[in-house]
Amino acid sequence: MPNWKKIVLSGSAANLNNLFVDNAITASAFVGDGSGLTNVTTTVVENATVSDTFTNVTSKQVTHNFDTKNVIVSVYNDSDQLILPSSITTATTTE
Repeated sequence: MPNWKKIVLSGSAANLNNLFVDNAITASAFVGDGSGLTNVTTTVVENATVSDTFTNVTSKQVTHNFDTKNVIVSVYNDSDQLILPSSITTATTTE
C-alpha cells in the first residue's frame, strides 16, 4: 500500500489533523492552556513573603521592602481559616 503524503499549497485551505515535525518549531504565541508543553525552562523573577503574628488587635502594621504598593495580604486565624480584614492600607511604596 502506498505511503501517501499531504501537500499544502500556498493560499490553499490546509486540513491537517496532525502535524509531525522532525526539527524545531518557533512561534510567537500558542493557543490552549499549555498543559502539553514540555522542556520549558523558566525563572521566577520574585518570590517574597513577610510573615507576622498578632493577637487581639484592631490594627496591624507590617514593614517590608517590596518597593511596591502591589501586595497581596492573607490573614488566617488559629484554625487556619482565612480572615477578610475590613480594610487594608498600603501607606507608601517603601516601608
